[in-house]
Amino acid sequence: MRWHRRALVKLTAMLGVTCAVLGGANAAAQENWPNRPITIVVGYQAGASTDTLARLIADKLSSSLGQSVIVENRAGASGMLAMRHVADQPGDGYTFLFGPNTIVISPHLLPNSEGLLDRLTGVAQVSKATLVVATSPNALPVKSISELTELVKNKPGVSYGTAGIGTPQHIAGELYQRAADIDVTHIAYRGTAPAITDLIGGHVDLVFSSLNAVMPFLESGRVLPLAVLDVARSPVLPDVPSMKELGYEGVEISGWQGLLAPAGTPAEIIERVNKEINIIMQHPEIQEALTTQGERPLQSNPEEFTALLKAEYETYGRLIDEFQITPE
Repeated sequence: MRWHRRALVKLTAMLGVTCAVLGGANAAAQENWPNRPITIVVGYQAGASTDTLARLIADKLSSSLGQSVIVENRAGASGMLAMRHVADQPGDGYTFLFGPNTIVISPHLLPNSEGLLDRLTGVAQVSKATLVVATSPNALPVKSISELTELVKNKPGVSYGTAGIGTPQHIAGELYQRAADIDVTHIAYRGTAPAITDLIGGHVDLVFSSLNAVMPFLESGRVLPLAVLDVARSPVLPDVPSMKELGYEGVEISGWQGLLAPAGTPAEIIERVNKEINIIMQHPEIQEALTTQGERPLQSNPEEFTALLKAEYETYGRLIDEFQITPE
């Protein structure tokens, strides 16, 4: 019995030393971070708006951290390929995910995605994007939401295009239908660009889109914005009313972009990256790039962003169930 006690005491002491060594090693690793290149994974193709913003941030983050920050594109499955990849990485501060708020929507629609968001943690929300409902002179003879609503009630078969099933734009279209008590047909495209092309060509009647996607077509008049889907008007489109001020309640929806890390990433590293990104978001080049495409640069902290992720995950899950949205 005494031998067992002595052995137990010795084993406990050895475990204590091992834990102390490992703890010291982890602390040392954090103190030396970053000592090798960092990867920001984007779930979309190179040249997409999310990718472009990620590369702008990565370039400035490289300078502030004194280490290379590389953007890696893993396109597919509405951003879920990238999300799964990052969730599978060790939380060592060398892999991050940059993406839009499809991060909190797609897990409700794609198989084997339950619990995926729990394996990630928020680092920084960097922007908020305005969504719009728009038409074209080649599509519908309307210039306002009231005219649109009246036309839809008297003309069955009006269609609206979006960037895909389950996107914020798709859900915005469903919210408008519910608020206006109308019925329009959703057409899901593989991205916003082809939806806008078909709108201009008169092959679809409306688009629910991010503001930045329609911006190049507004000045020429090929696309006509009818309303923004926010609480207030956008400073980029001061003459375009919001759905809320027009009396359509519950249609306030927006996009955003943000940076996430694998769960378990040390708080010290997350705080450091958050601090650097908040500084970066004040840079004139970044602010101009976002503002001109209808996005608003933000300052955030990890706790706020993580709370937003959880809240929107629940909200979108409820809406997807309510509108019976299913993947293609």
